[in-house]
Amino acid sequence: MIFFQAHRIAEAVRNGKTDDLKKLLAKGADANACEEYGRAPLELATLKGNIEAAVMLVDAGARPEMMYEDGTLLHVAAARGHIGLAKLFLEKFPDMKSALDDAGNSPLHLAAEAGHAEMVTFLIDAGFDPALKNKQNRNALYMAQKKSHPDVIEILEAYHAENPLPRPAMPKAVMTALPPPAAPDTASTDAGWHVLDGARIAHVHTDGAIGYKVTEVFNFAARERTRIYQNLTTRAEAVESRDFDDIAEKAPLEDALGRLRAAGGTVDADAVHTRGIGKPARRGGYNA
Repeated sequence: MIFFQAHRIAEAVRNGKTDDLKKLLAKGADANACEEYGRAPLELATLKGNIEAAVMLVDAGARPEMMYEDGTLLHVAAARGHIGLAKLFLEKFPDMKSALDDAGNSPLHLAAEAGHAEMVTFLIDAGFDPALKNKQNRNALYMAQKKSHPDVIEILEAYHAENPLPRPAMPKAVMTALPPPAAPDTASTDAGWHVLDGARIAHVHTDGAIGYKVTEVFNFAARERTRIYQNLTTRAEAVESRDFDDIAEKAPLEDALGRLRAAGGTVDADAVHTRGIGKPARRGGYNA
């Protein structure tokens, strides 16, 4: 009887038959009844973007549990752009606001990655921090840039322009090795290479022709290159980070790796080309 009841609830949610769902719940059907190997009713409503069913289920005592996803129902709603559901979950389950998925992503990370501009705006207005970084040290702006979502990038860049991120300090080993500031018309100079630790090496280059000093930090543990551009006149800085896998020209990475290893660095010889072990696809394997 329980499995039959669960099947009827699931079918009503899947097919958008809210009248049927209302009748079932009015007769005392369990709002948390799951089909065998199936999803919880509220999870299913979220995946389907069925706000009416979700409201009914929550009012009937549905729990915000998921069977085959990580994170929370708010993560699922954010990744699919379902603002109505996001509002419902923040109101009914406020603890979701501080929850992260297994990769350390907030719902804002997933909304940005999926390109849902309205959802990104909603979540920022709701208090989600665009500066928050996941376990791979990525914020929401990076996620949007990675997937080339111009509308989301514009929103997040505007936010960061008004709320600038703390400027990262240059590694101490680099700071002590830098030459005195050069005049903008000074010829190009090379301050050389500086080993920071067993997995990082930096290269400092001053180009008077363009008026910038460029510090490149190659982090072979994180497989990331960070460039710090400093205007020689204003002393203003800009920072750009890229994953090794996103850099087409590998020769500079190989050069940096060779110098680091020659200096006693503890990095594997294939660190430039070995792609990081990715997490399996988040969604799939079970049909909603």
